Amino acid sequence: MMNTAATFTQKTGLFETGKCNDGFETDRLILRPSSNSRDLEEYHIQLTTEGDFFYQYGMDMTDELLEQADFESNGVECYTIFFKNTGKMIGYVGLCPEGDEADIEFHIFKDYRNKGYCKEAATRLINAYFDGETGLIPGTRVTASTLLENEPAKGLLRSIGLRNVIKLRNSVR
Repeated sequence: MMNTAATFTQKTGLFETGKCNDGFETDRLILRPSSNSRDLEEYHIQLTTEGDFFYQYGMDMTDELLEQADFESNGVECYTIFFKNTGKMIGYVGLCPEGDEADIEFHIFKDYRNKGYCKEAATRLINAYFDGETGLIPGTRVTASTLLENEPAKGLLRSIGLRNVIKLRNSVR
């Protein structure tokens, strides 16, 4: 089965900032630079128990692919998302530089979806990127790709101000 993805382009200047020493914070969340030693085991558990691997990566899970799903060697500046009040890990958000732009990616664990956490984390990271607070050189725009059938992700991207530019991509199933 062939799937395609939509790409969105971010309009700039939409969000307020607030930085903490080891990452970024919002009203409810802390975004810390992701660490395989601290975060990877929980992330793999969530990917395998939730059955979300396909929607995260656009292909069915194999042991080989799961081994490649890490935070430190994938070319993405990743931030693990934690609740500010409890320290509980609830997902991650990251930016992958591509020329003068960056592609945003994210994953929120199933129990924490539809509560605004991903929107809060993604908007904070986008703002940090454009304000020069990340480890990346700020570019001209942020893009995102998702499977066309992933309506929740498309809705999230629209809710943070990204507009549809449609760029096709094949995924494997």
